[in-house]
Amino acid sequence: MHISTIPSDRLALRPAEAARALGVAQRTLWNWTRDGRIPHVVLTVGRNGRRTIIYPVDMLRAWLAEQSRRAKPAEGAKPAEGEPKP
Repeated sequence: MHISTIPSDRLALRPAEAARALGVAQRTLWNWTRDGRIPHVVLTVGRNGRRTIIYPVDMLRAWLAEQSRRAKPAEGAKPAEGEPKP
């Protein structure tokens, strides 16, 4: 599963699905979640107050687009067509 292939009717992903869609290890996703680096929602479910973390698809897509905009090109990489040279 890749973030671009998530069915449009899915509103959110569970942690394993989100990690797979982003192409990262679940541990990496948990670290990003703990550090507040990636958008997520914490739900309290049931009378025992069990917490569940989900990753809204729209928020993940927006976050990924922002990360792509912020990313510095790799050293020696050629700028995309139409982009100014550094």
